[in-house]
Amino acid sequence: MSREGTFLVYVMERYRFHKGLSGSEVATLFDKFDLYDYITDCFGALHTTGDMYIVSDMTNILQSDLHHRHLLSAYCQCRKKRYNSYDSKQ
Repeated sequence: MSREGTFLVYVMERYRFHKGLSGSEVATLFDKFDLYDYITDCFGALHTTGDMYIVSDMTNILQSDLHHRHLLSAYCQCRKKRYNSYDSKQ
């Protein structure tokens, strides 16, 4: 499994734990609101934060509108390209 995939599972588990939800409830929410792509696209930034930030970020995104989520995803895709470019130079 990729680092992004492993991190995605980690985020889902932390969100599930902090919100008292089942795994299937989290999977449904993350699927409905396109959080899978957001988390993998933003891996470079999100994996440096703590549990509370991640849970808060996911909560804020779930409460935001679709347009805002697409802007965040586009921003993270840009950051991902920079992160991968930097990572490959080392």
